[in-house]
Amino acid sequence: MQLTKEVIPLPYSDCLLTESDLRSVIKVAYADGGALRGAVKQIDKNNKRLKSSALGSALTSRREIFERVRAYWAEKKGVWCAIDFEAWEYDHSVITEFGWRLVGWKDGQEHRKANHVIVDEHQKYRNTKYVPEHRYDYGLGESQYVKKAAFSKMVSDFLTELSEYGPVFLVFHDNSQDIK
Repeated sequence: MQLTKEVIPLPYSDCLLTESDLRSVIKVAYADGGALRGAVKQIDKNNKRLKSSALGSALTSRREIFERVRAYWAEKKGVWCAIDFEAWEYDHSVITEFGWRLVGWKDGQEHRKANHVIVDEHQKYRNTKYVPEHRYDYGLGESQYVKKAAFSKMVSDFLTELSEYGPVFLVFHDNSQDIK
């Protein structure tokens, strides 16, 4: 064994893993090299099994999406808006409320806004059996009451205004229901 001919730079701190970066750290002592080789083989088998399984491809896909989202967020461009529509539990065509919160950047400045809207004519429809009723528990200010006739235009205008920030990233509580 000998020294390298050229200096090998140490990796920057973002490349290093510390205990705090890991979910759990377990100390394991192996009796000999054979036991260690056996453990490494078992880990390799598990990794191959995960990569080839449907779970492995789903995890890979989610990881790729997460990395893409993280890169977009780091650019600090556009607007990220969490939105949620609530419907009456017995008829999902009866929208009872709509809430949103956003973080966006314009000209390098961060903007944060939030709002909560209750459809005035639908206040009589209460959720209690399948989902809890939290319509009047909005904690970021005063809820607005909007007439049913003006509700669709208000939501449409709001979504159109989001484009002023640039790219729009929508985050849903339940996209299968909220997009309908």
